[in-house]
Amino acid sequence: MHPIFLRIPVVHLTIWSFGAMTVLGFVMGILLARRMARRSGLDPEVISDVALYCLIVGMAGARAFYVLHHRDQFHGDFLDMIAVWRGGLEFVGGAVPAILVLLLYLRHHRLPIRRYFDILAVGLMFGLAFGRIGCLLNGCCFGKPADLPWAVRFPYRSYAYISQINPDIARGRAEPRLPLPQAEYFDFYTEDGA
Repeated sequence: MHPIFLRIPVVHLTIWSFGAMTVLGFVMGILLARRMARRSGLDPEVISDVALYCLIVGMAGARAFYVLHHRDQFHGDFLDMIAVWRGGLEFVGGAVPAILVLLLYLRHHRLPIRRYFDILAVGLMFGLAFGRIGCLLNGCCFGKPADLPWAVRFPYRSYAYISQINPDIARGRAEPRLPLPQAEYFDFYTEDGA
């Protein structure tokens, strides 16, 4: 896992892998959609314009959906609700309002809705692939344990590791996915040093 993509030491700026891959995916998705629009005889500037609107509305919707989904974490603190830089976006909350904005934009300008939707769907999926790579680099999106040669190994004490060795009642898992050997197999010290 490489959650930190880059650190700039002079200004103490940290660029996270998930954010970097999301931005890269957004830009690459737009470039692909613009190219497809040009080849289809459509105006590629429409892609750029509508993508910017969808980005703004999608980010706000993704954060709002996360805040609603995890409302017990915020307790009315407005600054925490808008703190996107601390994490907390949900895809569905961003996609639904963005699609509505796209639909309204295309209808308002009397543009061919189905043709633009077809092109933008390809751009969205291409961009989403970069976002999923960002999730993997961040270590937050993982599946079940596997012993396959191409399986990903998460480091000790990572979020994925801790999630797999503990039960998760919220997801209906009373037992850990990876049961560890009993404590008598380990030579360890207790908190008091005994």
